[in-house]
Amino acid sequence: MGQLLDVVERGEEVMITRRGKQVVPIVPDEQRTNQEAARAAIAGIRERAEAYRLTVHDAAYLNLAQRRGLPLATLDGNLVRAARACGTKTVGLV
Repeated sequence: MGQLLDVVERGEEVMITRRGKQVVPIVPDEQRTNQEAARAAIAGIRERAEAYRLTVHDAAYLNLAQRRGLPLATLDGNLVRAARACGTKTVGLV
């Protein structure tokens, strides 16, 4: 049972069967995973806001672009500088 729980803690689902029939799934605690992801996102936003002197809104936008691997669309010079410093591409809007 301990090994099954180890697998589930890594984010995988396990199906318990009896005589070849599915009986009960064991699934990761999604709420716990979501809380951990939220804490990590908040920490990243706070770090960017402080490091680059951004508003929380701009830092959240930069953090989202980085996590998704997307370019950042902005005309805000401070946000462009922060994005480039983080290695995030930017797209100027015309």
